[in-house]
Amino acid sequence: MPNMNRFVVVLSIGMMGTSAVAQTGGGISATLRGLRSTARQLGQIGRPASSAGASPASSQAVDGETDPGDPFASDGTKGRDQTEALGEFRDQARASAPSGVSDRQPSKNRPGSFEVAGVRLGMSPHDVEGVARSHKARFYDPSFVTSYQSDVAARSARARGAAEPRQRRAIAFTRMRLDQGSVAEVGFAQTPQGPRVNRIDYRMSWTGYTRQSLSAALTGRYGVPRDAALNPLHVRWISPGDSASNPQQPALVVMEDGERIIFRIEEGTAAARARDAVLRHHVEADAAKGHPSSF
Repeated sequence: MPNMNRFVVVLSIGMMGTSAVAQTGGGISATLRGLRSTARQLGQIGRPASSAGASPASSQAVDGETDPGDPFASDGTKGRDQTEALGEFRDQARASAPSGVSDRQPSKNRPGSFEVAGVRLGMSPHDVEGVARSHKARFYDPSFVTSYQSDVAARSARARGAAEPRQRRAIAFTRMRLDQGSVAEVGFAQTPQGPRVNRIDYRMSWTGYTRQSLSAALTGRYGVPRDAALNPLHVRWISPGDSASNPQQPALVVMEDGERIIFRIEEGTAAARARDAVLRHHVEADAAKGHPSSF
C-alpha cells in the first residue's frame, strides 16, 4: 500500500512520537525515491521545537551574508516591506523564550496536544522558529498587531485621560512554505508572556492518497474522531466533554478544499475569554496605580 506508506511519512506533521500506523512494504521505485526525499525533508518534524535544529543565534548573518538555513531569509521577490517584516519577526522570535509546550507529551483524542506541521497550540515565536529551521521551511507574509504590553499601557492611559505611550508591535500571523508545495499558516494570540500560537492551518495535496487510507491513518495517529465523513472529507476531533456544535476547548478538523487537504487546529472560545479577562484585569490595575505594569 504505497499510498499509506507515503501518508505515514507526511503525517509526521501530526502528533509527536512514533506512528501507531503500520507501514507496509512494496511500491514502485519512483514512489520510494519520493518517500526518501520526503523523509529527509520532514523526518524531524515531530521533534520538540526547543531541541530541533540549530540554536537561533547560530543562524544569524555572517560577514553580511544570510545563512541559507535561516527561515527568515528573504527570497528577493517580496520587496523591501516584506524583507523588513521578516526581519522584525526574526528579532521577536529570537528575543522570545521557549514556551515549554513542545516538551509536553501528546495524547490521542486530546486536540490540545496535537501537532500540525510540527506546530502546537501555545508555542512561542522561538518555538515556531525552531520548527521552521528543522524542516528547512521559510516564513513569508508575516503580519503584526499591538503587543500585549503596549495594548495594556494604551488602554490604561486612555482610562486615566493620559497621553498614550509609544506602541510596540508583536507577531500575529505568518505562513511557512514547506516541502512539495505544502503551506502552514500560524496565528498568534497576544498574552502577558508574549505571542502564543492559537491557530494552525496546514494545506497539502491529495496526490497519492485515497479517502479510505487517509481516514485510517488519521485514526491511527489522532484516535477515534468525534465524527467523520469521507465525501466530502470532514473529520473532527474535539476535547473530551466539549460541545461539538460550539467547541470551547481545542479541536482539530481535517477537511478538503478542491485538490488540497486542510488540517486545522483552533484553541476554542474558552481560551479567548480567559485572555480577555486577564487583559481587563491588567488594564484596571494599571489605571488604578497610574503607571504601566512590567510583565
